[in-house]
Amino acid sequence: MARYWIAIAAIIIAAALFSGCCGIQIPGFGGTTHATIGGLTGNDGRAITNGGTTTQRVQHIAGTADNPGGKDATTFKGRIAVMLNGVKQYVTASTRNEDGTWNYGGDFVIRRGENKIQVQVENDDGSVYGTSETFTVNGDLPPRQLESVLTWDTDDNDVDMHVWSPGGLHAYYSAKSAIPGCYLDVDDTNGYGPETFVCENTTMESGQWTIKIRYYSAHGVASSVPVTVRVSRNEGAAQTFTHTFTEDQANTDNSDNDWTVIQFNVP
Repeated sequence: MARYWIAIAAIIIAAALFSGCCGIQIPGFGGTTHATIGGLTGNDGRAITNGGTTTQRVQHIAGTADNPGGKDATTFKGRIAVMLNGVKQYVTASTRNEDGTWNYGGDFVIRRGENKIQVQVENDDGSVYGTSETFTVNGDLPPRQLESVLTWDTDDNDVDMHVWSPGGLHAYYSAKSAIPGCYLDVDDTNGYGPETFVCENTTMESGQWTIKIRYYSAHGVASSVPVTVRVSRNEGAAQTFTHTFTEDQANTDNSDNDWTVIQFNVP
């Protein structure tokens, strides 16, 4: 009996070693990571390597992911999520490579100090198929008085963030820097987000600030649209707000269906 268990143990160890060295996934032993982060590129066009430092808030994160449906599948059978500092934000699998991997990419806004990025590949049922190694980048950035991040759970459609200052200045996709010291850094018009509004290194105007979300265009998406907004002030813990739009609430720049996320006062 002892020889039997010794033989079984030897087979298990050999299988695990073979899986690790050759990138083959064996149930119960993990295997390949199924995603890579090719690097980050700032708005200044400079590439950032793992562990590097940047002065650019907006970074384009790109890489490749294995298809949970197999390397020969012609459509991506699952979803790809970028985990930025632990917050999940989906991106689109764009084009298929000759080796069966798929490219992804998206613009994200990093924070001051250390930022940790990992890519997660999910099956159609939402279970985790694999993850990338962790990528770290340090933001050499000014203090942030306000950050509001919008994401949504459907691909190809267009949801917009609108912010009003106490004096009535209105920042949105056509006036990204309408409020001095504040910026709508990213306007995503075809699904998932993120859209990020930042007030950085500035004294925010005293009075009531308002953040609203508008469903601009469904672009053929017939399902309901779950929306999440994370708002943090003075680099503190984020408040999370959720809402669901219906298809018929997509009405371009008509404000009738706006969702008021938060109104807050600055002394």
